[in-house]
Amino acid sequence: MNTKVSSVVASLLLWPAVLASCAEEPTARNASVAELLEALAPEPVKVVLDAESGGEISGTGTRFLIPPGSIFLSGGQPADLDTDGDGKADSLRARGQVVVELRELLTPEAMMNAGRPTVTTDGQLLESGGAFDLTITGDEGELLVTNLTDLVITPEAQPSNPDGMELWVADTGAPRFGWERPAAEPLLAQREGQSFLLPNVPSSRINIPRPAKNIDVPRSNTPRLTTQAPVRVQVLGDEISDAAVFFFPRGLFSVVRLEREARTDGMIFVAPGSTLGESLTGSLVVVSRAGGLTLFERRELALSAAPGGERSIAVRPRPITAAELARQLLPR
Repeated sequence: MNTKVSSVVASLLLWPAVLASCAEEPTARNASVAELLEALAPEPVKVVLDAESGGEISGTGTRFLIPPGSIFLSGGQPADLDTDGDGKADSLRARGQVVVELRELLTPEAMMNAGRPTVTTDGQLLESGGAFDLTITGDEGELLVTNLTDLVITPEAQPSNPDGMELWVADTGAPRFGWERPAAEPLLAQREGQSFLLPNVPSSRINIPRPAKNIDVPRSNTPRLTTQAPVRVQVLGDEISDAAVFFFPRGLFSVVRLEREARTDGMIFVAPGSTLGESLTGSLVVVSRAGGLTLFERRELALSAAPGGERSIAVRPRPITAAELARQLLPR
């Protein structure tokens, strides 16, 4: 069986159905931090559809329709798929059963675990309405979707500024993750009570290399994350082999991932800019690995640079069990 996959990621704030083990896994001693976090990300909802009929996909707080005849084999844009001249794009239309997987990322913690920080490629902090991954698997070849309709997201709690939510995209295979507007024309979400609605998401907003999708609002009252006078966080400890550092701004559905500094051998991570903490306080979260152990630290602080220069913060995480790590990093 030659199974091919089409994968899409979108971000909206929802409440995740997360499955986590309270016991140490046999492979945990060799797991990377990214693998430990991914294990805490929500499990997907799986739905089997007829590719030609389409159907509705629903999760805890995400719902959308895949219209009939909108799943195609890759190999050309939808307008180019009419090979018999009858005006219908039928030659590369997918047929038979396909498996649609929806993984909802409904909190900043879930977005952190899945590797979806809410920052743009040019360093702007976003406030998210949540996130979801959409994967379509079939046997005929690589798949694409021409559009999704009636996409509705109902957040677990309203963002601090629910107005101005729009679609963003990202390349999940890029060396540095970041969200971008998919086109010159923004695709704005409509508010319906406590929900956000996108009546139609066309293929130009769905089918990109290694895709990700996100509905966010730029924080117009939040400083841009510049790269001047950065804040550096040093992770201390013996035999540290891996680490990850995140910052959760208080009062926002947002999460920032600090990037490891490439010019040093130590575990030093750089906040995206000196202005990040000028008006923000929140939780600094550190997860590291050393000698087969997992270590963790959470600290409340304002992640701002010292006046006129850089600021350094030293953190020494403590050993933690898998069960306690899950309690710390799953939504509260």
